[in-house]
Amino acid sequence: VERITLTGGGAGSASWRQMVADVFNMPVLLQANDEGAALGAALQSLWLAEGGDLSGLVDELLTLDEARCCEPAADSVDTYATHYDNYLRHVQAIAPLYSD
Repeated sequence: VERITLTGGGAGSASWRQMVADVFNMPVLLQANDEGAALGAALQSLWLAEGGDLSGLVDELLTLDEARCCEPAADSVDTYATHYDNYLRHVQAIAPLYSD
């Protein structure tokens, strides 16, 4: 996975898009079409009818809203990674309590 494409209500929030980019350390793209579910269904139908490569169809037919796409912010990526490492350590520490 090299990028994330968001759609739906939350995708309209610049803060949410940036947080997703930072947490996953990947570019976040936003499609120009607000009807992501309908477009996704249409793309899958076309793929089933014609065969071929689904990702190629998506690249060919999906229009992105370039102005609202975002890249990960290095400082935030590091902060989220540190917190996630702490979380994993805590999960490992209490895992024996749930072994049964």
